[in-house]
Amino acid sequence: MNKTCPRNSAEQRMIVHAQACERRGRREKYRKRKNTFFRNGKSLGVDFTELHVYQLLEMNGKLSEFKTTKRKGWPPSQEEIVRYIFAARFPTD
Repeated sequence: MNKTCPRNSAEQRMIVHAQACERRGRREKYRKRKNTFFRNGKSLGVDFTELHVYQLLEMNGKLSEFKTTKRKGWPPSQEEIVRYIFAARFPTD
């Protein structure tokens, strides 16, 4: 007969602690990569002053955004973006 022994409370605490450490590590990695991503966007906006950068990240229902300008109407709406892409791909000459 192969019975599995129930885990004792010390073992359960170790598992819970390991899971918490893993979650903390993932959050820290995301935070660092997000900051690097936004820093690169800022660098582009500084190097090319005519360039407007808008970055949006979503993780676990939380949004993080970065933009290089406070210009009204920036960022463009989804409708404006679709119009721009459509006009670029199918020019009307």
